[in-house]
Amino acid sequence: MRNLHRVIVGLFLLLGLTTVTAEPEPLWLDVRTVDEYNADHIDGSVLLPHTNINRVSAMALGEKNDPIYVYCRSGRRSAIALKTLEELGFTNVTDLGAYSAAQQLFYQENPAPGE
Repeated sequence: MRNLHRVIVGLFLLLGLTTVTAEPEPLWLDVRTVDEYNADHIDGSVLLPHTNINRVSAMALGEKNDPIYVYCRSGRRSAIALKTLEELGFTNVTDLGAYSAAQQLFYQENPAPGE
């Protein structure tokens, strides 16, 4: 039985087949105010004002190595959020800075149907 396992593993390697683990979808974290978020935000983003990050359970934000994109209006609050998240142990946080830059990246990664 042990040899059969080795043969199967060998065939997978020979054929270039490996176990693929999908990269988790990034959490888009809007760290602006409620009013700013309500005025306009990235589809699917989560509102968490930068002043409240310490008050939220780290478990609510996912695994410590899952990708998180943070953005705000100009980049100041997202930089603060990045620092706070890193202090909480998150290792895959990207500060996108201003909302306009975040929008641009979002639509590059999620083009509208037909584009």
